[in-house]
Amino acid sequence: MMHTQLSSVRSPAILSVRVQPSRRRIALVITSSPATAQIVGDNLRETDDKLTVVWMPTLAAACNRLEWQHADMVVIDSSIPGSDEAINTLHLAAPLAKVQVLAAVA
Repeated sequence: MMHTQLSSVRSPAILSVRVQPSRRRIALVITSSPATAQIVGDNLRETDDKLTVVWMPTLAAACNRLEWQHADMVVIDSSIPGSDEAINTLHLAAPLAKVQVLAAVA
């Protein structure tokens, strides 16, 4: 095995390093309540500072958004109309996204 010391190299070595910024993660929060969206968004951002939280007031708006933008996580309020079928709809629109259901306990 042959080892070459850097001091014995006659021509300079040129290194090319490309640094890409880490990709921000996207979370969609589907709820009709802006206050709920704010609370959920604040809690999510406390645990992940690279998370961008986007409020979607309807399931249709979220599915339209998912046609052109990837989401890593989708949080859906169980009070959204059609939330029973929403999980299947969301999995079809974003098969790799984690889908979580937000349920209120009264």
